[in-house]
Amino acid sequence: MKRLIPLYWSSLKRLNKSSWGKNSVFMILGIIIAVSALTLSMILFESYEDSLSKAFKVSQPDISIISNQSELTSQQEAKLKEILDGYREDVLAYTPDRKVSVMINNKGINKPAYLQGYHHENKSYNESVYSFARRDTFDVQDNDIILGHYLAKELDVKIGDSIQLVLPSSIRYSIFGLVKKSEKFLVKDIYKTGLYEVDVARGILSSKKLASLSEKKLGQVSYSLILSKRTSEKSREIANKLNLEFRAELPIMYAQDILSYDSAIFSALTLQKIMIFLILCIIVIVAGFNVISTISSIINEKIEEIGILMTLGLTRKQVKLLYYIFSLLLTHIGIFMGLGLGYLLAYILTHQDYFSLKADVYFIDKIMISPSFASMFLIYGTSLLIISLTILISLRSINKLQIINILRR
Repeated sequence: MKRLIPLYWSSLKRLNKSSWGKNSVFMILGIIIAVSALTLSMILFESYEDSLSKAFKVSQPDISIISNQSELTSQQEAKLKEILDGYREDVLAYTPDRKVSVMINNKGINKPAYLQGYHHENKSYNESVYSFARRDTFDVQDNDIILGHYLAKELDVKIGDSIQLVLPSSIRYSIFGLVKKSEKFLVKDIYKTGLYEVDVARGILSSKKLASLSEKKLGQVSYSLILSKRTSEKSREIANKLNLEFRAELPIMYAQDILSYDSAIFSALTLQKIMIFLILCIIVIVAGFNVISTISSIINEKIEEIGILMTLGLTRKQVKLLYYIFSLLLTHIGIFMGLGLGYLLAYILTHQDYFSLKADVYFIDKIMISPSFASMFLIYGTSLLIISLTILISLRSINKLQIINILRR
């Protein structure tokens, strides 16, 4: 083997100086286009999935605990607290929650919305669910309101404007016409979680003001939980355990796993990503046919060189290995350039401001690029496997060569 290494090295240098360069340009170009298309699509799908997951997590809790009663007794509140305290290792924070449906009016524009409370005393909960807020919005006064980006846009509202809130439950008909209870609030900030369904319909008030608006006490029967490990599997597990305890000790309560409902969307995205990956692998296979054509034509041009190598003592297997190594080096150039070009295109598409996703269709309007090492390695490995197989197929023609016929030529 040691005596073959200098021969291989000199042969590689000879091949490098031959016509491989001009013959393999289109081969490498085809590989670059195929791999870059595969890389671009995988990065965009993976980044979309990651951005959507983050938008869900910063806009809602993991588990919602709901009751079929309008109020809880002090004994029921104590029992609920006792049950939740048993999950301290899994529950990062929990807080009484309240949603109030309202109609928001500004300059004759009316939009339905729901209000949620900001709990000043529960910092852990606020930093998880309201992590999108800037630092100066953490002090929400009684007459302040924070609106979602799309809700403010539809209302034509800016920070510092005043809006009117109308409670649907307060609307009454009298002999004097329609009577409704409204109250003015100052728009302190406009937030954007990135999740359209939340940003187009939610307003945030202080929890005390929200309780007074809904004319209920703070002992509300709805609670929101944030888990230490925010995954759909963990939220489903904790919700199931809570429901078992509720049935035995507090049957009026029910734990609803919110993240599990979202997991159906991500399951569909995963299936779609797999299908796109398989379809775009066909483009790499097409590029592989180009590799077969290129290497086969080069072998036909270099029959004399192959004959010389075989007369020097190289077997067909060793000659095939020589051409395989050199072909693999060339195709690696195309694969790595394709990976780089695909990443660059994905970066440009996710950082440009000319085109954006339709938020009402795709849930979010902005994708933050976040490719994983696993997906990049998968693309590299799949492309290398396909190209390697096509190289081996093209090198089978060497088996048919006869050294005597080669020398006669």
